[in-house]
Amino acid sequence: MEASVMELPVSFVAPQGRTLPSASVQRAPRGQRGSLASSTGYAFHAIVASGACGACARGKRSRARRATKAVGLEEPVEVSPAKVEALKKLIKNALEVRKQPQQLETFLRVVQASGYNLLDLDKDDWREIGGDLHPFLLPLATKGSFDDDLEVLGLLIRAPNGKELSPDEWQVVRQKPRKSKVVELLADDVGRYIVKRAEEANFQKKKQDLQIIEATKDVYDVRFKGEDQTALDKWLLLEVGAFPDVYKHLAMEHINNDDAMTGLVIADTMRETFGYTWAFPHAYVSTLLNTFFDGKKETEDRTIEGNHVAQQCFTAGYPLWTLEDDSEETLNRLISYAQMPQLGSIASLRVFYLKRSTDDQRSAVRTGRVSEGCVALAKGQALMDAVICGHKSYNGIRQELCDIYEEVPGCDPLCNLIQYFKQ
Repeated sequence: MEASVMELPVSFVAPQGRTLPSASVQRAPRGQRGSLASSTGYAFHAIVASGACGACARGKRSRARRATKAVGLEEPVEVSPAKVEALKKLIKNALEVRKQPQQLETFLRVVQASGYNLLDLDKDDWREIGGDLHPFLLPLATKGSFDDDLEVLGLLIRAPNGKELSPDEWQVVRQKPRKSKVVELLADDVGRYIVKRAEEANFQKKKQDLQIIEATKDVYDVRFKGEDQTALDKWLLLEVGAFPDVYKHLAMEHINNDDAMTGLVIADTMRETFGYTWAFPHAYVSTLLNTFFDGKKETEDRTIEGNHVAQQCFTAGYPLWTLEDDSEETLNRLISYAQMPQLGSIASLRVFYLKRSTDDQRSAVRTGRVSEGCVALAKGQALMDAVICGHKSYNGIRQELCDIYEEVPGCDPLCNLIQYFKQ
């Protein structure tokens, strides 16, 4: 049974009576996030609600002033109608969605204005991406040269734990499929992504931001009035929603200014917010504890706590593809933090996950403790975890995943997506 989730509604006010879709920040019950969570929640809100961080008050960081003038935008943002229609057709036919995601065209304009090249899904130009696209990812656009650093932006149509999402809940993510199998969360939904990019662009007002300002000016009224980056970060978390990059920026802001404890509070709040289904917050907190709270330089030794948090990345059911980095060096470091005698190497983890990918849990199904659908989701997740540890590739297991997900009610659209983007 899934744990209860507390939802904090967020609505986006737009000009002339228009509104961007409401969204919600999901936060796991505080008791599930470990020993830090119960003691840091209120402290974090006090930090972000303050007018300025301690480091800024001490004058240790120069403020990034908003530009007072901006060069005029020469051309409005135009998105190819053919590309939009191709995407809508795929969403309707392959993903079996009757109602398109709200603000889809605005979202695509913002994506394009952010330097991405939209894919034409009718022409199969997604095949040029190469690499190893994640099976849950609906690719929408690419950025950069077609080399190892090629970045793909898209939507996750299922939560990391396999939970079904409505089109307005599809999560905005990116992947570098030619060098990595992990997926990075950018925003919990399309609406939040639009608002964040609009606020950031209007704050910076750099030349590359002008098209974003143009793309959002008719659908969103900018609300942030401050003059420094830290204030913007706090405002985004309080008024718009939770964003991993904002949490990390704030945490490192404090750590770099000799306030590691406040940085840890912020990082653990990120773990409390996203750690219900994503592994990266646990890895991040473990790294902070093992790096800045190792008992050296008059700091408290909290490495045992850091090791326990690292263990959760591998034993608590969080998908490994939701880590920040799947390089051999990073995985081995996290494994060393976890100190698991039976799972002390990438090879042993691969064997562990492959066994889980074939576990039918017949006793649990027979006694009614778990459904066949939940067992299938667990097997599919374990198979993808094994890929992170060196087993085959995402492309090599797509058919196997489809065979597994046939046992899950309502998974036909996911199977269609998995098959559609098979290289």
